[in-house]
Amino acid sequence: MTKHFKEALRRHGLPKICIAIGNLLLNLFARIIGKTIRYSRRVKLPSFYEARQTLERYHSVPESSTSSLKMSKNILYDVTIIVPCYNVEQYIQQCIDSLKSLSFREKLEVILVNDGSTDGTLSIIESNKFPDSWTLINQSNSGLAVARNKGIAASHGQYLTFVDSDDIIDSEGLQTLWMAARENDLDLVDGSIVRLENPNQYLYRYKKYVANVKNEPVPISVSGMAMGRLYRRDLWKNVRFPESFWYEDTAILYLIFPRVVRYGTIPDVTYHYRYNPNGQSKSVKNSRVIDTVYIIPKLLKLASDMGVDLGRVRTLTLWQESRFVYERVSPLGDDSLLQAAFVCAMESYRAYYSTCPGDQDSKLLRMICTSFLSKDYELWRFSSRILLLKDQLRRLSVS
Repeated sequence: MTKHFKEALRRHGLPKICIAIGNLLLNLFARIIGKTIRYSRRVKLPSFYEARQTLERYHSVPESSTSSLKMSKNILYDVTIIVPCYNVEQYIQQCIDSLKSLSFREKLEVILVNDGSTDGTLSIIESNKFPDSWTLINQSNSGLAVARNKGIAASHGQYLTFVDSDDIIDSEGLQTLWMAARENDLDLVDGSIVRLENPNQYLYRYKKYVANVKNEPVPISVSGMAMGRLYRRDLWKNVRFPESFWYEDTAILYLIFPRVVRYGTIPDVTYHYRYNPNGQSKSVKNSRVIDTVYIIPKLLKLASDMGVDLGRVRTLTLWQESRFVYERVSPLGDDSLLQAAFVCAMESYRAYYSTCPGDQDSKLLRMICTSFLSKDYELWRFSSRILLLKDQLRRLSVS
């Protein structure tokens, strides 16, 4: 252990060492308290029916439909960029300018989908002169997923990528992703993502990596964001973002990544993400955060229907049903809601799994699994809290 910390100090300096020590202390704390909780008095939990009613009184299950899954058979471009736009008059021109400034040397298609903007977004878009390979689609306000799905259906690119209209794509990013995808025959390639306001702060920071992942579990470290990556077109055949839900990007982890054979990452910064304090991930007391409970069973069912080996997403499911459910529901400040979320998450897991992952997975994830199989709410709440803290430390180390 001393050798490990000396090596970490040599490579990363004091801040990274503090993070490593924090992780070590959290692991020790989890082991000690976790054992104590297992022998403590159990909370009397509601039935699944009661839990679902509690959640639906707070926020009902979205009435989800799916846009047409048909895609054009004509591949006319090397890459299609899909840009959903809604009330971003402050930022849309900067986004468009970044698209116009791309160094991409291949055939490029850009599809802008105006999702019923009520501010000046549409007029700003229309004030620009675009080449014939750019398309503007107007639709009544239907949400991000519908806008992206419209773009997918209208696309003609061999590869697809997404850009949010308040972000910018790096001028060299698309060319770098394209070269990595072509040279290594990749189905999906990820580039590093930084904060637009602070280019030194990474959301995702990758090393150069190429692998065949056909039979591998979907790693919890892989990005759940739609942006900053390049997808082979075939991955979207018969797949769309679930409409009317928050956290629709989670579909990528359950429905797209399991279809990937060749996966790669590159260290180059390819995308600049704008921090939005009003975004979904920051809306801690919006009733729609309950969608985080509803979307996982939906995606598990869709994945099962598609023939996905659900063993590949078991660890991912434990991660989603603990770290994210706890982070999003606990700030609502109502323990009855958190208990209801636990019961629904537990039943979602137990519907497809009856065992826990092996020793290759973290101690905390195995504790989450134990809490589901033994209906132990206190163990789940404690383990989820520690898992969240560890992930926050990990993200600090990335930056």
